[in-house]
Amino acid sequence: MRFSYTRLETYRRCGFQYRLRYQLRLPGQPRPGTRLALALHGALAEFYRALPPEPRLDALLAAFDAQWPADLVERDVRAQEEGRSLLTDYFHRHGDQWPRVLAVEEPFRLELGRYTLMGTLDRVDELPDGTLQIVDYKTTRTPPVEPDTFQLDLYQLGLAAKTGRLAERVVFEYLRHGTRRVALLDDRNIRPTLERVERIVAAVEGDDVLAPNPGEHCRRCDYIDYCPALRGDPLPLPLAAPDGQLALGI
Repeated sequence: MRFSYTRLETYRRCGFQYRLRYQLRLPGQPRPGTRLALALHGALAEFYRALPPEPRLDALLAAFDAQWPADLVERDVRAQEEGRSLLTDYFHRHGDQWPRVLAVEEPFRLELGRYTLMGTLDRVDELPDGTLQIVDYKTTRTPPVEPDTFQLDLYQLGLAAKTGRLAERVVFEYLRHGTRRVALLDDRNIRPTLERVERIVAAVEGDDVLAPNPGEHCRRCDYIDYCPALRGDPLPLPLAAPDGQLALGI
């Protein structure tokens, strides 16, 4: 079985949501900011893959524009304009200080016996002193928060699995806020993180109920209409879809 940070975190948050998303493969609700977030990530990946000695703003914006179809609805036109503004601000904040990029959109997989830990690192840089940093782009509209230490430690595991090296820090770039959060890393949490992952995986394997866990997160849940804890007459659950397909709710 394959696990990622998102999958592990979904189970920790709510077993019922985990069931619908990963066992029944029910797609989530489309969100207005999803296309913009994907376009921003795609543009930054393309920009940093071939970063020249003197980066140009027009190259970054061209990479962003290429993420969109030719014919856009009005909502997407506004999103594209917002994205161009965010990337312009991002570019100017760097001034003439650009990183030495080692990897972009770097997938990793760590084989751990009966399951595999997988993920993707947005970017990995080598700093002037030879140490590494992991960069993660955030497109949320909510104010920046302290990084989830579990996510940080999984990034460290992923980098070690991919390169055999450890990062000194993770940088979270909050594109909509024009700010960044830096979290320092070391190797002290590698074994405890592996043990924590094992506990969550074991809990998933032993959970035959996958019951709802009502809480603050319910306000942002895509599956609330199916939830027996929050709906007196919830929608019937769809049948599980074949591997590689999504189930459709009726």
